[in-house]
Amino acid sequence: QGEYRWLSYSEVKRRATYISKAINKLRLTSELIEFGRPVWKLGMYATNSIGWTSLMIAATFIDVSLVSIASSLGVDSMV
Repeated sequence: QGEYRWLSYSEVKRRATYISKAINKLRLTSELIEFGRPVWKLGMYATNSIGWTSLMIAATFIDVSLVSIASSLGVDSMV
């Protein structure tokens, strides 16, 4: 766990920008058609953390809907 450290707005933006570029480069999203238009989605299985928050912000940068799967429900909840 460690000691808590505050992040500046510019640091959060830098992290989210880096993550959003990686998502696009690695093609981690899947395309669905909803109401006649494409919608990009990305599933995430994790606990609440700075990584989760950074990914959520990154998804908004590239117009991707983030589908959060609560880790508290266990792996079986993904089926």
